[in-house]
Formats: sequence, C-alpha cells, structure tokens
Amino acid sequence: MEEDEGWIRDVLLDAWDVVVDGVASERKQMLQPPRGGEGKWKIESRTKIKSLTEGLSEFEDAGGAVLHFVKYAEYYLPRSDLNSTLEKILEKVSDIRKRTDGNPEQMRRQIEHLIGYIAWSLDGFVNILNNCGDDEKAIRENLDRMLTAELSLAGAGDQKDDIVNKLVEWWKNPGRGR
Repeated sequence: MEEDEGWIRDVLLDAWDVVVDGVASERKQMLQPPRGGEGKWKIESRTKIKSLTEGLSEFEDAGGAVLHFVKYAEYYLPRSDLNSTLEKILEKVSDIRKRTDGNPEQMRRQIEHLIGYIAWSLDGFVNILNNCGDDEKAIRENLDRMLTAELSLAGAGDQKDDIVNKLVEWWKNPGRGR
C-alpha cells in the first residue's frame, strides 16, 4: 500500500494538536515560564519527548517497533506527569494507524515525524517566547510568520489562525494547565 500524499500535512497538524491540547493542558507545566533572574522560558522533560523515537528503533521489525514505542511512551510520560501529552500522542498514533491501514512501516515513519515535529514545535514556540518577552504583538507576529511558512507548505494554511490563537491564549493564561 502506498502512503497517502497528505500524510505529512496530517502529521504536522497532529503535532500542533499535541502541543496545543496535550502539552498546554498539563497540570505540571512542561513549558516553564521565566523565574526570578532566569528570564527564559524552558522546556521541562524535553528529553522525554525526544527520546520517544528510541522506542521505534529498538526493533528492526516495524510492527514490533510501533508496539514498543507505545509501551515506551506509556511507561515514561506518566513518570514525568505528562499524562495529557501521553493521551494526545496515543490518540495520534491511533489516527496514524487508521490513516495507514495499520501498515507498520508507514506507521513507524509517521510516528517518527510526529515526535520530531512535536519537539521542533515546542522549541520554536519557546524561542519565540524568549525572544519576544512580554510583547503579545511580537509573539503573535512571530508565531504567525513561523506557522504561515510551515502550514502553507503543507497545504494547511487555513489552520494557522486557530493554532496561533490557542498558543497566545495559553501564554496569556496565568493559570496554565488544568
């Protein structure tokens, strides 16, 4: 079975969905605001997200690798209090399974991209927050520019405003998380 042409668009949108509805809703915030003299936003437990792809590389067999990835995620993310993020990632893995008709090679490839895009999206967002300080207009403009570039290339430009608005609303909310 050939991979669907639009898979990269779907995976990119899935990654932003995990950031907006998973990471942003954690009680223990993964994105930590500046404290005291630090002055910089940082990503807590970033290595937990990035290391998830290790679960995919443990097995040559793609089917075994995907199963191992799920178990790896189920073990490591709750230990970091990233339950909402885990739930969203597992939801996206289920979506990927449906989109690929369960093809293990395609699933592995798309999950690798999903995790990479989540990490890059978090990095990009945190860099924007650090570069713009408390300037909401600058944050919005930089998010708009970043998301216009990537989403328009993926044919998903119509999703940009919603993602930008959700990220800015999360940033403005002093009681981040649930």
